[in-house]
Amino acid sequence: MSLDLAKSNVEQTMDVIGDFSAVTLKSMFLPIEVEISVSEQQVISSLKDQDRSNISPIMTNILNRHANTMAVYIGWDDGDFMIYRHADRNRHPMLGPDAFYTLEYVERGPEGITNKSLYELSSQGSYLAAHDSKYSLDPRTREWFRLAKGSQNIVHTAPYAYFTENVLGITLAKHSNDFVLGVDISLSEIGNELGSINYFPEADYFLLDQNKNVISSNNTEILSSLVSLDTLLLSDLESSKYSSPELSNLEVGSTIYEAGRQSWYASSKVISTASNKTYFLLSIVSSKQVFSSTYNQLYISLFVGLIIISLALMMVWLVSKRLSASIELLSEEAAHLAGFDFSKKIHTDSPITEVSVLADSMLRLQKTVRSFSNISLKIQNSLSHQDLYNSLLLESSLAMETPYGCLYCYDQESESYLLSSELDSSTKPHVPVTDQSWSTISRLALEEIYKDKSDRPGMDYTLAVALKNSPLRFIHQDQRFARLNNRSRCLLLPLSSKVGEPLGLIVLISEKETKLDIKQVRFGNVFAQFANSALENYQLYEQQKALLNSFIKLIASAIDAKSHYTGGHCERVPELTQMLVAKAEASMLPEYAEFQLDEDDWEAIRIGSWLHDCGKVTTPEFVVDKATKLETITNRIDEIRTRFELLKQYEETKFYSKQVDLLALQGQVVSSAELADLEATKEKQLAQLDDEFEFVASCNVGSEFMSNEKKVRLAGISQRTWIRTLNDQLGLSWAELERKPKPPQSLPVIENLLANKAEHKIIRSEGNRFGEGNPWGFKMDVPELLYDRGELYNLQVEKGTLTTEERFKINEHIIQTIIMLEELPLPTALKAIPEIATGHHERMDGEGYPRKLMAAQMSLPSRAMVIADVFEALTANDRPYKRAKTLGESIHIMLAMMCDNHLDPGLLELFIEQEVYRDYADKFLDEVQNNPVDKQAILKSISEFRASQE
Repeated sequence: MSLDLAKSNVEQTMDVIGDFSAVTLKSMFLPIEVEISVSEQQVISSLKDQDRSNISPIMTNILNRHANTMAVYIGWDDGDFMIYRHADRNRHPMLGPDAFYTLEYVERGPEGITNKSLYELSSQGSYLAAHDSKYSLDPRTREWFRLAKGSQNIVHTAPYAYFTENVLGITLAKHSNDFVLGVDISLSEIGNELGSINYFPEADYFLLDQNKNVISSNNTEILSSLVSLDTLLLSDLESSKYSSPELSNLEVGSTIYEAGRQSWYASSKVISTASNKTYFLLSIVSSKQVFSSTYNQLYISLFVGLIIISLALMMVWLVSKRLSASIELLSEEAAHLAGFDFSKKIHTDSPITEVSVLADSMLRLQKTVRSFSNISLKIQNSLSHQDLYNSLLLESSLAMETPYGCLYCYDQESESYLLSSELDSSTKPHVPVTDQSWSTISRLALEEIYKDKSDRPGMDYTLAVALKNSPLRFIHQDQRFARLNNRSRCLLLPLSSKVGEPLGLIVLISEKETKLDIKQVRFGNVFAQFANSALENYQLYEQQKALLNSFIKLIASAIDAKSHYTGGHCERVPELTQMLVAKAEASMLPEYAEFQLDEDDWEAIRIGSWLHDCGKVTTPEFVVDKATKLETITNRIDEIRTRFELLKQYEETKFYSKQVDLLALQGQVVSSAELADLEATKEKQLAQLDDEFEFVASCNVGSEFMSNEKKVRLAGISQRTWIRTLNDQLGLSWAELERKPKPPQSLPVIENLLANKAEHKIIRSEGNRFGEGNPWGFKMDVPELLYDRGELYNLQVEKGTLTTEERFKINEHIIQTIIMLEELPLPTALKAIPEIATGHHERMDGEGYPRKLMAAQMSLPSRAMVIADVFEALTANDRPYKRAKTLGESIHIMLAMMCDNHLDPGLLELFIEQEVYRDYADKFLDEVQNNPVDKQAILKSISEFRASQE
């Protein structure tokens, strides 16, 4: 009876040991499985540009973060293979002193291997040197590759010996896209953990796989013989003291057998990992050690009788039941933890010390995993850098169980650490007051703290040491920290980038006077590495965002600089648009009650308003800056002037020719009356030519409306002719020659003074016609020609200086803006940019361009930009064709445009009511333009118009 009870107790103890081994395996495999899942997505992202060198930092990070990782590699479906290891100078004597990792790269083509290279990598994963390699492994022939290809999950291979490292291990692999990501894991750490089990000091434990392969053992003497073989079955141990047929045939359960003149107790238990991989734990211990306490109890029971035996059995039963319940509960909680379910509380109250220790370890593991999970979510949801700082500080404080803390960010310009977030026991992390003397720590002062310490940064200090050079003096100056003293513990966690540049500093302060637990310090160091990545990624995101905004402003500035007549337009319109949109968001009026913007909305408005005229980069300068009707690259009035000069020379020549004819007819005697008549005729013709040129020149200016009478007179003047005696097809570009008539006209040629020639007509390509059904929804009347540079045609333009074709070319900038912006791969949060940027030439009645949108089809920011664009154009003092309007003049013109359904009356009313025009004028307009505005009268007009539209 007592022997059976002892065996039952031993069985339960073996169950505990089995569960402990299962937890050990899970704690070994789970972090690496999580790492593989995360790294898989990072590798996919890094391979988008087809540059495989981008994945080196990802692979070396895996080696760096997991001590039991032997190698990390990727095998592609085409046979290419990359394997990363820690630098081994025994294997590769040629490695340089800075080599921290190695990469062996095998590339294959249709004909076989095309490249075998060995690369030296730094501790950050950057390339240092390259060598030829003899490594020629084809991943497609390996078990881990085949298993991963056949599964959607992470697979485990059977254990095998790494002949290069002389240790046993397994491979974890995951297939993704066209590659398999694999990690080799050493199993030697399991033997160390098995050795820490102290239930039976002389017991030996063997971890077996499903095929009875010995994976690991706490018996180092036996383990040293295992690693020299690829596979060693338990049956091969027949020469040892454990040799027995019963032991070789043992499946699951326990047995007692004789070997080496001694009785042995053997137990085999099934254990499972987080990936449901099945292993066996074989425990072997001498029967004497197992049952010694039982024999003693048996002798005692002879004297105390059956009652005590019954009570003992009852107590054993109760203890066993409680122990079993604790183990079952712990196993269930471990399963929840493996599934990232943190809702299940881990109970640590067990009468068995080892179980309590195991439960406490699982509790810390749960806190660790939950901390990293929480901080990942909070970082993902951080709306600003301050949210990120607060999250990092709070999560590190919770994980380290320290009630006080500060987070400093490193400032490159001042080379100082600036206080960015602080935490005390009574508040959540918050933005600190930064006008105190303690809000900055110099880099030199921080380095002074570590100067006399042999420990790595991250070990804990007393406040007396941390305050040695007073960089954290505020702790004693702040009443919230009054309970602390110089013996309180202070953990400093410096944060740095991948290349070692400082990023910041986390200061965690405990009220305890005893040193922090070494596990806490290690966790702090790991958390600091995680915080490094979070801060560096966020800073990189902010820098890329700033770079994008700078490029956008650079484009806008370049467009403004392209024409000195519109300088500043692309800067002023965004400013005014955002002023008006901000007033709408803050308005309490019912029509704006649901208009609320988040940070992404504002970012879209900022970018959209800055890019509203980006299409102008395609508009030729000679069209934008066209100040006269005949102007292209140059003002062609000079060419017309030359023709008039030539005609005047004709008249002079004609005068002298007639004098010669008279002299010849009248025998060298010509009356003064005849000469005077000739002179008068000449002067009349010259005066007429001068008058006609002055008229043509005045028409060229375009400052007055071109009436029909003026058009008729121009047509009459154009009938004058002059004689061209030179070939007009010499010295021309190929494009100009293409427009010339074929064959060339025979010289001399009589030309009209003002001409509309075929060569003046530049054909519009089919791609620029934007006909009905175009993919962008443009609804514009497109001129047949791209340009018509006919002299008479241009001079007869009725208003201004632009022809129909040129005015369309100017308006076409909004078409190009739409095409450009809709081609951009904008993220979802910024999809509104094209709509915001391209609606400022639309009208509320659908008669605008380029899409003839109605007001209801336009967003509020888009309608606001219509007002901003019009107001800026009216008040701008840098336009060549008009003077700048005053505030009063501009607003009255905008009232008229509102009545013509050009502008949104509600937003215009808000523009006047909130005096947005005045804020803009104070910032951008000349003092002479900033005249008084009858605000009430204007608002009354707008109100009456809105009432008439209801």
